[in-house]
Amino acid sequence: MSIGHKFNVKQPQANAGGQYTCGTCGNPLFSADKQFEAGCGFPSFWAHIEANVRQQELDSYGRTRTQLVCSRCGTHLGHLFPHALTPSKLRYCISAQAISKEGK
Repeated sequence: MSIGHKFNVKQPQANAGGQYTCGTCGNPLFSADKQFEAGCGFPSFWAHIEANVRQQELDSYGRTRTQLVCSRCGTHLGHLFPHALTPSKLRYCISAQAISKEGK
């Protein structure tokens, strides 16, 4: 199902199961049913699992961004951006090398 956006955002299939964990320590970070295809080349989610993802302000390259890190080990996961078309109005833009898929 396309929810329309300049990146042609698509929701995952309804039977997508499992979760994504920190590739360093195994901390559960994202449920697979909160993932969507943003067309940006990075795994994207619209919500995280409980307090397992910590947000930190990052000032670099002349701009301020919100950096996402694993709350258990501090591994850099990616960045948080506004996204008008997700249920949370947020996009967790995550490095594929920072997470591992578990389950279905």
